[in-house]
Amino acid sequence: MKNSYIKETIMTALIAALIFIATRSIQIPAVGTSGYIHAGDSIIFLVPVFLGWKRGAIAAAIGAGLADLLSPYAIYTLPTLIIKAIMVLIIGLMFRNKKIEEKTITIYIFAMILSGIWMIAGYFVTEAIITGTIAAAIPTLTYNAIQFIGSFIIALILYTSLRKTKLISG
Repeated sequence: MKNSYIKETIMTALIAALIFIATRSIQIPAVGTSGYIHAGDSIIFLVPVFLGWKRGAIAAAIGAGLADLLSPYAIYTLPTLIIKAIMVLIIGLMFRNKKIEEKTITIYIFAMILSGIWMIAGYFVTEAIITGTIAAAIPTLTYNAIQFIGSFIIALILYTSLRKTKLISG
């Protein structure tokens, strides 16, 4: 039991580090907003498949939160902790009951779409609060939609590839 806990903790830390690296390595500033586009969400979309929703939420919050904290976007750290953890919860809770093989990819796609909608809405509200105006938050809708679509495509490609290699089931 102790070895299992240590293994799970190490895996959670490694995934958090991977999210941090994917978020920090390429940051494209979103013009007209205080945010940026990155590849970290593609890893966040995969996290529940490997870690489940509990550890996945922790890894996503830590990895993405640290990426914001240690960047010029530190003001987003707390919202990012919450938004990214809930993204994983949405996917993880929907995806955990994957008994019918044919429906698994459909459930995963639907879960990622709901998670992406949550992310877009979460950062819209965050930007409106930070700037004090809804008008200033409107550009975040476009950039976060681009962020979601890019991450969704990358995660879907990785997921289907990993299924074919039998590294993941379902």
